[in-house]
Amino acid sequence: DILDSAKRFTITKSVAIYGNGHTISVKSGATRVFNVDGVSNINIQIYSLNMVSNGERGISLYNTTDVELTINECQLSATHYPINLASGNNGTIVTVNSSKVSGYCALNIWSNGATINVNDSELVGTSKTPNEKFGTIVLNGGAWDVNNIGLKPGDTGQNNTLNFKNSKIVAAVEAGSEILLLVRDSSAGNNITFEACELVHNEGSLYQPDQFNPAANQVYIDGERQ
Repeated sequence: DILDSAKRFTITKSVAIYGNGHTISVKSGATRVFNVDGVSNINIQIYSLNMVSNGERGISLYNTTDVELTINECQLSATHYPINLASGNNGTIVTVNSSKVSGYCALNIWSNGATINVNDSELVGTSKTPNEKFGTIVLNGGAWDVNNIGLKPGDTGQNNTLNFKNSKIVAAVEAGSEILLLVRDSSAGNNITFEACELVHNEGSLYQPDQFNPAANQVYIDGERQ
């Protein structure tokens, strides 16, 4: 085990990490367990590892090209976003197999053209802030944070493919409210498919109607468009 590291771990080249059931945890000041930034054409595989971030994020990808990340039989938890695809990524492929991913939201996506496959896994998003609505799966279209990070509507959250199969996806609430799928701002061209999944939520709908644009994004549950 590597417990309460004060620094994050940076990945710059192709690597396979075999955790053998051990734990890597980081303190809040480290902000994330693994950081992948500014690299191209690498393959990251993580097996049987418990990753705990007491900071913002678990695994973050920034400004990458053709990076493939595969998570197998892992536990991944973070205060905010256990899996975070920031803006500036191109050609990203993320595969989650037989794992549990939990945080404020499980998947936080600012990327364009990413492919995310979740198989035989559990995703849990838990709202903890009063008067705020968030989601277990969140795609951001750029407009929401325009004043903070300089994005324009339509810059991010475009043309992603998300496939969820034989998985449990949970929207839990400690305070505020949480929905399963939040496709927000100007996100468009996204294709999101749930196949043989258990969807657990209390909001009465899969997505937030005032955020989701059904004409610009496609969502299917067991072959039926929502």
